[in-house]
Amino acid sequence: MNVKELIEVLGEYPAEMRVVVQGYEDGYDDLSGYSVKQRQVKLNVGKERWAGDHIEFWPKQDRTVNADTVEQVLAINRTSW
Repeated sequence: MNVKELIEVLGEYPAEMRVVVQGYEDGYDDLSGYSVKQRQVKLNVGKERWAGDHIEFWPKQDRTVNADTVEQVLAINRTSW
């Protein structure tokens, strides 16, 4: 999904409706401005069922990574860490 597609989906709901994300183990958390950040991720490298498809890219540690597999993304994080 890209930002344009997300805006289209969100446009189908009332502008004042609360938006939440899943909590760490249970429940839901509110989003805030600091929950949304740009990140660089390595695409399609998650191997475990419980892990995400993409993982954060750390340039100082990942020196051998193919640049084609790294992308700048807009990440929406939960607030309960």
